[in-house]
Amino acid sequence: MGADRRHFLMGAAATGAALAAGPALAARTKAGPKAGPKGDPALHRLLDAFADEILDEAPEAATSLGLDNGRRAALKSRLSDRSWAAVEKGAQACADRLGRLKALERSRLGGQDLVYYDSMLYALQMGLEGARFAFGDNAFDTVVAEGTTPYVVSQQTGVFTSLPEFLNSQHKIATRADCDAYLARVEAFAKALDQETDRVRRDAGAGVVAPDFILKTTLDQMTEYRGQKAAETGLVKSLAERAKAKGIAGDWAGQAAALVSDKVFPALDRQIAEVKAAQAKARHDAGVWKLPDGEAYYAWLLKVGTTTALNADDIHKMGLEQNRAIESRMDALLKAQGLTQGTVGERMQALADPEYAQGQEAQQVGDEAGGEPDQRAPELGLAMDRRVGRHPDLQDDQGHGDGEQAVAEGGDPLQAAACEQVVGFAHGHAPCAVSTQDRPNPHLNPVRRPAASLGRGTGGRQRPIAGAGLTRKWPDCRNARGSRQVVSSGAAMRSDAF
Repeated sequence: MGADRRHFLMGAAATGAALAAGPALAARTKAGPKAGPKGDPALHRLLDAFADEILDEAPEAATSLGLDNGRRAALKSRLSDRSWAAVEKGAQACADRLGRLKALERSRLGGQDLVYYDSMLYALQMGLEGARFAFGDNAFDTVVAEGTTPYVVSQQTGVFTSLPEFLNSQHKIATRADCDAYLARVEAFAKALDQETDRVRRDAGAGVVAPDFILKTTLDQMTEYRGQKAAETGLVKSLAERAKAKGIAGDWAGQAAALVSDKVFPALDRQIAEVKAAQAKARHDAGVWKLPDGEAYYAWLLKVGTTTALNADDIHKMGLEQNRAIESRMDALLKAQGLTQGTVGERMQALADPEYAQGQEAQQVGDEAGGEPDQRAPELGLAMDRRVGRHPDLQDDQGHGDGEQAVAEGGDPLQAAACEQVVGFAHGHAPCAVSTQDRPNPHLNPVRRPAASLGRGTGGRQRPIAGAGLTRKWPDCRNARGSRQVVSSGAAMRSDAF
């Protein structure tokens, strides 16, 4: 298991996201305990120790990695400690590990061991830097998972949003012991809710309160969940249905429902009350500038999100350059479709116009009958004879991204991004309002958020990022599959880093 633990610690760390290495660890686990250490023995013993310590602090990670068995079987019945005392303890542990790592003489290392050492050094340093910000979730584990957030509880953060799905998708049910462990975690869910409720109260006392629109959505989700009968919740159904499928006898539904009714719901009620109290203090603006040490917090989030020392101006400049490059490609693709007049943004808006789509259907009928070009074109200010100049990569696309694939195979990411947007919007997907008017500033949050939290582009106007309750001004798009497409697509860096 030594080699397995080392790979857990080092798998993706070369990019600065050390420990985001679940798949790598799983792969090493299959190699078995005889894989044996290679390289510097002292370094590998230390990394083995780190892995053991971290897994003991993060039972959910052990479950996700398939390591909650054998001598770690007890972890399957536990949840992580979410109290502020645990956050402070974690910061101390991070500092201790950093000291132990630095005690090793780096100059004696070589080859892959240098990568391991530097990756772990970077991860621990970033985790320790996050301890400076005494609010939200900015600890070592959230840093390496790119899950840093100023707000412990929101519609996308907190145990309320994460644990039910974790239990359903990650907690395996194969034996009676697995069912018992599931029930133990449901009971522990109530304690975890209370721990986070205490942190919401603590943060609010320090002036850290999510924006009012975030808290409203959060409360809507909580009250909707609370309105269910205990037996109808996913927490209960998941265990009951999977135990039945495995032929594991027992009143699993009844036991789980009792825990939800007697433990989880009361704890959720307490959290709802605390969030409502915070809502009374909430402001509508969403920038991190208003938080304690907000300027430094923003700069640190940029560092976490990009693994570089780039500042906001550097990133904005890069985004503008990439925006211009993609817009140029989009312009060529639009012209190949016969869309020649107006700005790229205006032409993309026209593609999304329902009247234009209806006109295209009429045009197709006219084409098949040998008719004339679309007579509606002057109304839209576009030259739209779609019978000529059609881009070959778009001809057979039915709104499923085929055009993107055809272009992507040519090895040009900017062309692929441009084609994807044209294909998507030609089939009625939401237009992206391309804007170069705004620049990033310390009012904004660069933390990555899932595509589901992003809406239509807003032409550069400030707009909330749902998970964090913060804002940014870069326009977002959705491609033909409905996934997130940022105009500055990231030829030089990840687009989701800003």
